[in-house]
Amino acid sequence: MEIEFDGAKNLANIAKHGISLAAAELMFYGSVHEFADDREEF
Repeated sequence: MEIEFDGAKNLANIAKHGISLAAAELMFYGSVHEFADDREEF
């Protein structure tokens, strides 16, 4: 999967969260564990 993002938004994300969107993209690679969130009714 290829993700595109705006350069200004990337800089804002770094300022707000301390991580670039390119680095955050890495969380979509590899295995994931999914489970139903049944802590409360949604």
